[in-house]
Amino acid sequence: MDLQAAQPGLVELAVQAVLSDQWQFLYRGSYLPTGVFQHDRFQLTYLQYCWAARLSYLSARQEVWLEAWRTALPQYTGAVGVGQTGVLFQQPFLPPSPVR
Repeated sequence: MDLQAAQPGLVELAVQAVLSDQWQFLYRGSYLPTGVFQHDRFQLTYLQYCWAARLSYLSARQEVWLEAWRTALPQYTGAVGVGQTGVLFQQPFLPPSPVR
């Protein structure tokens, strides 16, 4: 196989680091062969007993989001957040949020 002639498609990378029992860091990105970011996200999550909060930076869209959700009842988890392009309000019993 000629590696110089090979044209890779989409390249994806995901790295998760558990910093402590309550803090997690996640990086997720995908790139085109031209070196263009198609999707790039940094997340810092704080986990508590029955709730969690996450600060996200989406570099491809240059957006910052702060979200919080319940973790005590997994079947009823939803998210409420604020970002540069609007408000996030996702609950399992409501239609999905139009933003994000």
